[in-house]
Amino acid sequence: VWNQCYGREKELVQGIILVAVAFAHQQENEENIGIGMLSRALEKLGSSPSIYHSIDVDRIRKKSIEMQQAKKLTRFEI
Repeated sequence: VWNQCYGREKELVQGIILVAVAFAHQQENEENIGIGMLSRALEKLGSSPSIYHSIDVDRIRKKSIEMQQAKKLTRFEI
């Protein structure tokens, strides 16, 4: 997907993918690595628009910050 995106859109899509990667690490009992991935995800999400193709990017940002602070990955809907 992100190979067909350019510029700011590509960064945004990479950020969303990194959040998914964080949960993949959790499934492998590597939650600390997953939590660390959230920092990279937030950098990529940056100040992108709040909605992207009906995906609530603001919610992803908010939940990522909450999970970082709690040091615990918690599944949520986007």
